[in-house]
Amino acid sequence: MGRPGAEAAAALLLLGLLGCAPAQGPAPAPAPPPPAEETSPSPARAIGFFNRGQEHFRHGEYAEAERMFLQAAEADPGLHPAFVALAEAREKTGKKKEAAEAYRRALRLKPGDAKAHIALGRLGDEAKQTEAALYHFERAAELAPEEFLPHFWLGHLRVRRGQLDAAIRHLRAAVRADPSHPHARYWLWLSLARRGGSEDYEAELGRRIVEEGNEEPIRFYRGRAAAEFRAGRMEEALRAIQKAVDVNPNWRDRKWRGVIEDMERYRRARR
Repeated sequence: MGRPGAEAAAALLLLGLLGCAPAQGPAPAPAPPPPAEETSPSPARAIGFFNRGQEHFRHGEYAEAERMFLQAAEADPGLHPAFVALAEAREKTGKKKEAAEAYRRALRLKPGDAKAHIALGRLGDEAKQTEAALYHFERAAELAPEEFLPHFWLGHLRVRRGQLDAAIRHLRAAVRADPSHPHARYWLWLSLARRGGSEDYEAELGRRIVEEGNEEPIRFYRGRAAAEFRAGRMEEALRAIQKAVDVNPNWRDRKWRGVIEDMERYRRARR
C-alpha cells in the first residue's frame, strides 16, 4: 500500500516542476530595415557629372559623355541642361529614339526651349514623321521668330509638300536671318520660280545663285521652256528661255550657245 502513495507524490512533484517552467514569450521584433538610399536631388553632384560630361563631349568621347550626362540627370532630375546635353550625346552615338526622349524631358522642364523643338523637328523629319516635325519647327519659329533654322526647315518641308506660299514666307524669313546662306536662297528662288508672281526678285536670286557657281537656275528655265514648247505654248516657252538668259551672266559663252539656239527656234515657231 505504500507504493501508490509514492507514485502520487512523484506525480505531484512533476506537475510542480512543469508549473514553475518559464512561459514562452512573444517572438522577437524584426530588425529595422536599412535606411533608404538618398533620393533627393543633389545639384552639386549633378553639376560635377555635367562638367565631366562636357569635357568628354569636347574630346569626342560621346559614350562616356552620355554616361556622365545621364548621371547628372539622375542626380538632379530638374537640371534642364543635363537632358539637352544627354540628347546631344545620344545623337552622336546614333541613339536617335533615346535622344528624342531626352529632348522631350528637357521640354517638360522648359517648354519654351526653341533649341529642343528644333532638334525634335529634325529627328522627326529623319524618321519621316512629317507632322511631328512641322509641329516642332512651328513652335520653334513662334518662340524664336528671328532664328534661321526653324524657318529654313519649315520652308524646305513646305516646298516638298508643294505648299509654295507657306514655303516662300518661311524662306524669306530665313534669308532675312542669314542673307548669305546658299541653300536658303536656292530654295527660296526655286519656290518663287515654281509659283511665279515675283519676277524681278526671282531673277535677282537666280542670277546670284548662278554667279556663285550653281547653274541649276539655267537648267531649270531651259527645261521649262522645252516643256512649254512641246506643249505648243510658244509665248510661255519664250518667257522661260529668256529667264535662262537673264540669270546667266555668261550667256555669251560657247557653253551656253544651245540656250540661244533654243530661243531662236522658239521664235521661228511662233512666227
